[in-house]
Amino acid sequence: MNNYITIMYTNITEEAELNIASKCLSAFAEISEWTIDFADCDKVLRISSQQKIDEPVSNAFRAVGLMCTVEEVFVS
Repeated sequence: MNNYITIMYTNITEEAELNIASKCLSAFAEISEWTIDFADCDKVLRISSQQKIDEPVSNAFRAVGLMCTVEEVFVS
């Protein structure tokens, strides 16, 4: 089974935005784990999943007012 690593840039800077993002991401059963690097200027979101989910995540974030841009999707 393939594992997908999706790297996205976000605009998440506050606890409230992190909570919204967490709720969005928890709706995807395919996601096994995710992290956001707040030390990075692009607030990089790294998602590990069993399916390619960059578009659905982007759409879910947009629907709740968060921005994310897909940087790259790796398959391992």
